Amino acid sequence: MKVHITLREEVRHSSEAKCLALRKLQTEAKVQDVNLRRFERHGIVSGEMLPENLSIAKMMDEVQSVSVDSVQQAATPLPN
Repeated sequence: MKVHITLREEVRHSSEAKCLALRKLQTEAKVQDVNLRRFERHGIVSGEMLPENLSIAKMMDEVQSVSVDSVQQAATPLPN
């Protein structure tokens, strides 16, 4: 699913803390396909993650908020 993760203000304003937070989100919450341009400009981590990892991201000290943008589901086959 597509998510937007806003980092806490004090993390966003420190290049080192911001990079460490991104690495932590990628390794612990398994955030993938991060939009690096948005991250570098705004400190927002926009990417893909599995729904079961959402709570991991929400509990991180570096994270202010997590919003789900879209959820992709496999198409259901039509009955014959």
